Amino acid sequence: MRALGLDPVRLEQANAPLFRNLQRKCVSCDSHERCDAELQQGTYEADFQDYCPNADVLVSLRIGGGPIKRHAARSRVAVQSWGADSYEHAVTA
Repeated sequence: MRALGLDPVRLEQANAPLFRNLQRKCVSCDSHERCDAELQQGTYEADFQDYCPNADVLVSLRIGGGPIKRHAARSRVAVQSWGADSYEHAVTA
């Protein structure tokens, strides 16, 4: 989420059922390796819609996210310093 400029903590506070649904889809996704690689390379934002089961929701949140949007500069720093596993990255990235 952070890679897309979204704040997962704020999303969970604002809409816990939606947040849990996003987690569930991420855990069951078959594209963890691709997702991890693209997050590490910084290309996730350009390609995630091709394979992410949460893409439609994440795009909608980016467009109308309101308080769950993060400052873009902070997002880049968080992604660059992040090294979590597949499950954690989609939930917190």
